[in-house]
Amino acid sequence: MLQHQIPLRPRYGWRGVAVVLLLALLGALVAMYWGREQHLHERHNIRAQLLALMAQALDGQAAQAGLREQLKNWGQPICTLLEQVQPAPNAAHNGALSAPLTKVREALSAEAVYVLNAQGQVLLQQAQGTRTRLSTARQALRQRLLPSNNPEIRVQAAVSSITHERQLYVLAPLSAYCSQPALAHAVLVVQLGFAPLDALLARAGSPVLLLSPQGVVFAATRPEWVYAVAPPLTQQRIDAIAALGQFGHHFDNGVASALPFSPTAHKVMVDGRPHAVQQHAMDWRDPDGLWQLVMLDDISPLMPLSNHVGYGLAAGVLLALLGLLALALLRSRAQMAATLERVQVLGTALEHSPLTVVVTDASGVIEWVNAQFERNSGYALHEVRGRKPSILASGCTPAQTYHDMWSAVVAGRVWTGQFINHRRDGSPYQEEITIFPVLNAQGQCIALVGLQQNVNCCIHTATPQADATVQHAPAQP
Repeated sequence: MLQHQIPLRPRYGWRGVAVVLLLALLGALVAMYWGREQHLHERHNIRAQLLALMAQALDGQAAQAGLREQLKNWGQPICTLLEQVQPAPNAAHNGALSAPLTKVREALSAEAVYVLNAQGQVLLQQAQGTRTRLSTARQALRQRLLPSNNPEIRVQAAVSSITHERQLYVLAPLSAYCSQPALAHAVLVVQLGFAPLDALLARAGSPVLLLSPQGVVFAATRPEWVYAVAPPLTQQRIDAIAALGQFGHHFDNGVASALPFSPTAHKVMVDGRPHAVQQHAMDWRDPDGLWQLVMLDDISPLMPLSNHVGYGLAAGVLLALLGLLALALLRSRAQMAATLERVQVLGTALEHSPLTVVVTDASGVIEWVNAQFERNSGYALHEVRGRKPSILASGCTPAQTYHDMWSAVVAGRVWTGQFINHRRDGSPYQEEITIFPVLNAQGQCIALVGLQQNVNCCIHTATPQADATVQHAPAQP
C-alpha cells in the first residue's frame, strides 16, 4: 500500500514555541514602551504649542508691538519736546511738557514712561500716581537701560530696589525721530507692572517659570521658586548676579536658593513625581542672552500601570498568535518540502524502474507512465494520458481476470495477475501485473498504481467469444 506517511525530520518543536513566546514577551515590552513614548510625544507637542502661545501672549503683555505703533504717532512730538527741554532738563517735570508721554503711558496701560539720554540721565518722565521713578533706581539697573546700537525694541525685566516689585522695561530708540546729534542716542523707556504676566502664567494649568539669561527665576506659578537660581549654584554666580542690580536687593547678602531641578533636563522628579521639562526661548534682545519659558508636566498619571499592562498583554497575545501561526506555516512548509523530496526520490525510482509503471485515477484514466512503458508498448506518455489502459487489450485475456481485478481494487486490496496485451505495432506480449489501490484518509480510492513485468510467455489466440467478452469488460488499469 502507498498510503504510508512520509517520515519528517523533527523541526520547530518545543524550541520553536519557546522562541515564539519569548519574542511575544519582548514584543509586549516594546509595545508598552512604544505606547508610553507615543503618549509622551503627544504631550510634548501640546506643551510646545502651549508655550508658543504663552510666549506670544507675554510679548503682547510686554507691549512691544503697541509701543512700535505709539512711536509712529508720538515719536516726532516726543523728540520735539526733547529739543525744548534739552537746555533745561529740570523742565522735564512740567506736566504740560510731558503730555506726549502721558498719551503713550495711557495707551499702553504703563506705570511710567521715561526718556533717557546716552548717559542714562532722565530727560523726561511721566509716572502714574506715586509710582517709583526711574531716577531713584540703582545705578547698575539704569546702566542696563542705556541706549544700545541695536535699533530694535528690547525688553528688560528688573526688580525695584525700593518697592521690591518686579517690573518690565520696554526700550525703544528714538534715533529715527530725533535729528539733533545730542539726542541721537535717546531712548524711550516704558515701565510696566508684572501682575498681568503673573496672571498669564497662572492660567497655564501646569508649573511654569520665567528664567532670566543668568538662570534666575523671575516669575513662577509656585512662589517658593521665585528668585531661585538654576543649578549649579556657585558663589561666583551669586556675586555676578548681585552685581547686575537687576534683582533689587536680592543676592546682596551673597546667599541664594537653588532651584530643585535642572531646567535643561528632559525629565525631573518634583515632589516625588516624574515631570517632563520643556523650554521655549524668548528673544527680548537682552544683551545677556535669551529668556526661557520653562514648563513642568506631571507625567505620572499619563499612562497608569494598568494601561501599560493592557497594551503589553494585547500586543503579547497578538504576537504570540502570529508567531504560532508562522511556526505552523513553517512546519507545514517543512513537511511539504520533505514530502516533495520523497516524491522526487520515488519519482526518480519509478521513472528509471525496469518495471512498467502506470498511474491512473480512481476510474482507470491514465495520468502518468514511465519510460519502460513507452519502450514495452511503443506508446508515448502524451499519447496515452487521458485514455484507459484498454488501448493495450489484445482480446486474449479472459473476462474473469478483469472481474477479479476490479473486485479486488474496489475493495481496497492489492491484485496480482497476468494480461495478454499488444504493442502499438500489433505484436502481442504477456505481462504480470500488480495493482495497488491508493486510499485517502477516509478509505476512499483516489488512484491506482500498476507495476507490470513482461514475462515473455507463449501467447494463445483467443476465440471470438473471448474477444467479445473483452470488449464489454471494465478497462484494466
